[in-house]
Amino acid sequence: MLHAEANHFSLIPASSLGASSAQLPNDPGVYLIFILAGIRLLRATSFFDTTAQVPPSAGAYMLLYVGAASTSIRDRVKAHFATGSERSSLRLTLFAIEHARRAISASRTPFCRVVGPESLSAWLFANALIVALPCAKPLERERWLIEEYGSPLNINWRQQHMFSRLLMEWREAVSLRSRMTDMGNRSLYSALCNET
Repeated sequence: MLHAEANHFSLIPASSLGASSAQLPNDPGVYLIFILAGIRLLRATSFFDTTAQVPPSAGAYMLLYVGAASTSIRDRVKAHFATGSERSSLRLTLFAIEHARRAISASRTPFCRVVGPESLSAWLFANALIVALPCAKPLERERWLIEEYGSPLNINWRQQHMFSRLLMEWREAVSLRSRMTDMGNRSLYSALCNET
């Protein structure tokens, strides 16, 4: 776990957010996303071939993402869980690792058959725990948390890390494939998964 800080925050099941995200603060700050069986997901991506660092865990949940919200933790987290949200770097990364390595499927968690935006949201709601930490300087706090504990699926502060470069390649492959597909009004996810 996150050492001394562990006793000072609550793990909020994403499933409890459902229609309301009122449990999350409407303040600036950072948020941490722990994923059930995250270790199996990371093994499927070959993360441990690139580092000896093991992200912190809370029971069977592993810290996979740290993010910052300059205005509202609630709004930023909602963007990661919203179907059709094109502004979520986490969603694009999750979709890319599923497309490239079937990593979500390898987690063998509930709803792990991710084939598009709806099923990705269902998987996240069923398998994520969220920690929200309001603070005055979210970007500084995010950077410190990533340096201290890691954040395997965060690309922004880890661009020099070998695994981040691999994630960027997978994301680019997903983006390239979507550009080569006549998407019309379909989303990136549905175009890649041949959903209509």
